[in-house]
Amino acid sequence: MQPLVSVIVPAYNLETLLNRSVQSILQQTYHNLEVIIVDDGSTDQTSAVAQEFARLDSRVQLVQMPTNVGISRTRNAGLAAATGDFLAFADGDDWVEPNQIEWYMDQFAAHPEVAMVSCGFIKEPLGKRSRIRKRGIVDQKTMVNYVNRMNSPIGGYLWNKCYRRALISKHRLRFDTDVALMEDQLFNTRYILLGDYYYLSNEPLYHYVQRDDSAIHKGINRAKKARDIVVVNARIQHVINVARANQDRSRAHKKALTNKVNINE
Repeated sequence: MQPLVSVIVPAYNLETLLNRSVQSILQQTYHNLEVIIVDDGSTDQTSAVAQEFARLDSRVQLVQMPTNVGISRTRNAGLAAATGDFLAFADGDDWVEPNQIEWYMDQFAAHPEVAMVSCGFIKEPLGKRSRIRKRGIVDQKTMVNYVNRMNSPIGGYLWNKCYRRALISKHRLRFDTDVALMEDQLFNTRYILLGDYYYLSNEPLYHYVQRDDSAIHKGINRAKKARDIVVVNARIQHVINVARANQDRSRAHKKALTNKVNINE
């Protein structure tokens, strides 16, 4: 049987755009999906649109936030509801190619050692594609650099990546709720530091719509943006430093054990 893939779709006041996004997920060539639409206290008809999808397709469920709580709490609610073997994200104003999920699953099947699969994307409405020179399997250090590098073709985004939900559940990964920017980049860094190998490709399977009136542009003032950038960058550096220190201690311990065995022999 095909593994179940959970797709989390946060939505806030997207009554005119959500239909395209969810339709593109439901029309995937890969069918074993659960689509979790999390309405972040919308004041328009977003909830009604989501309810209609849930009525028509048993794979869809609506999680309704009581008030507008922000993207991190919204995604955390989606994580709490997800039951799939694998996990993907899609924003409610974007859309995906019909083979995106099947492509993810093909890569995981071909490369069972990888913790994450990442595809290419197209920025709309300009149609600009992401470009990456290195394709195939990369190690942890390379993936961390890609996620945190300025103008990276992979980026710290969630929506062009697929995750093993067991890894998220085991380590209780969640999004930091006190920041409104770069929360996805911080989440990705923490996740990547839990694995060893990752799969990257240019395959353009996600359409990222850049809107001036999106929540990220309208709801955050300049001071809050500046504060969040400083805070998140500090947290990213901290988790990297802690992970590297733990890895160094582990290598030193293994080396000491090896030396002890050699001496005893």
